[in-house]
Amino acid sequence: MGAVLWYVYSGAGSRERARRPPAPAAARPGDRLRALPQGDWPEPGPERPEPARLHGRVFNVLGEPVYRAEVAVLWPKPYQLTFTGGDGSYELRFERPGRYLLEARLTLDLARSRPIVEIPAEGDPSPLDFHLEAAGTVFGEAAVEQAPLRRGAVDMEFIDLFGDGHWAQDTECENGVFSFYWKPPRDVPLRIVIRSLEGFMEKPVEFRYDGGRIDLGRIHLTRYPTLRVRMRLPGGKYAAQVYAGYARDLRPELRILGEDAVDDDGLPTELLTENSHVLIRKKHHVTERLVFWDESQRYRVIRDVELLVDQMRELEVVVRPGPITVRRRLTDEHGRPLRARVAHDSGPPAETDAEGFFAAAVPHAGAFTMHLTALHDPDLGWIPLPRSPRRPWNAFLIDTDDPRSACTLPLDGHLLVVTKTPVVITTDDGRFRWRVEAGTGALTPIALEAGRYRWSESDIRSDEWDQGTPFDMAKSGLTVLDVR
Repeated sequence: MGAVLWYVYSGAGSRERARRPPAPAAARPGDRLRALPQGDWPEPGPERPEPARLHGRVFNVLGEPVYRAEVAVLWPKPYQLTFTGGDGSYELRFERPGRYLLEARLTLDLARSRPIVEIPAEGDPSPLDFHLEAAGTVFGEAAVEQAPLRRGAVDMEFIDLFGDGHWAQDTECENGVFSFYWKPPRDVPLRIVIRSLEGFMEKPVEFRYDGGRIDLGRIHLTRYPTLRVRMRLPGGKYAAQVYAGYARDLRPELRILGEDAVDDDGLPTELLTENSHVLIRKKHHVTERLVFWDESQRYRVIRDVELLVDQMRELEVVVRPGPITVRRRLTDEHGRPLRARVAHDSGPPAETDAEGFFAAAVPHAGAFTMHLTALHDPDLGWIPLPRSPRRPWNAFLIDTDDPRSACTLPLDGHLLVVTKTPVVITTDDGRFRWRVEAGTGALTPIALEAGRYRWSESDIRSDEWDQGTPFDMAKSGLTVLDVR
């Protein structure tokens, strides 16, 4: 069930928040998935022997001390509140170290100020002074899952007779507060729209400006499906940064053209993470198959993860140490077994049996790229395939964490040229040209259309394409051309 959003605005009533489904079990043994009740805000540390004391003063726009200004710790809850003395001074005490959000305010006369302070495990933090600015004409708060919205863009629009919104002015929300200093149009319908990567509004907040100051109160945003990710490496340390992308975009081969192109390492170029946070900009629960990798790109794991609307979760994925030996079956896209010799950068080569099964040794758990070193043809026997680091299209993925994962090498429309001298492959009308370098065997990097092709010696002129030897390209399966 979805999470229901409610507003606290101009005395509006609230609706009961819908119950969330229970958190699913972690995807793999050793992984941990848990909800973070305070969103992304870290829990305070262990209790200190002596409380830390934070001192400072509050000043107004003219630099004068403010008497009876409120200084409060807003987050994490429960908060504490104190008032400044005649000289504008205040003192706050902290029983535990950690990160805290503070606020200084003076009713409607001065704008709120919200800095973040770090309380050390020992000693007192540096003094912190507040310099309050004049309050705006329209102001308010924004929260996600009860926590202050860290950053967001706030637009004020006036609404025409057709219900369409038109820009009036804009500002930013920082640490949960925003303020418009210029007076908006009077006696016309207005609305506030807040946009943020952290969450979305169920509907805009509408109001009218009557010439005075308006406090819109607290506006609640619904959090996008969000996941904070930690990756524990085989040595026990955690990766400094974790990146994520859709597992469907993880490719062992180099893709050069198209909107879904990937980089040289086969990793998705569409990143879903920022500061080790996965964010899916959808307004409903989603379950995605994602690939996670560390900053060195050495460790890669694939997980099926459920992300919930209006809830921050933390997923800790564990890269199990090795060495690990996995048994898999290599097939084409139709499920037919392939006879091949395969190898990984960090392990010994392996050979598939008649049913396509092979055993591969890898240094640790995760997703790996396996390269074909040879293919077996019933008529020609074993055909070695030279590997080029810049063009590894004769490769497939293996996932050690998922015994059900398939190892597939698509062969429909691919041509295997067996040659000892350079040759040129052209379509029968000369529109397509592909040069095959000298070597024993070479696979086409792309699938070719079925039909008539020609092969020629590499020194053929471009206007002599029709002088080549014709051959037919099969529609299904691998076509083998022996020109030795």
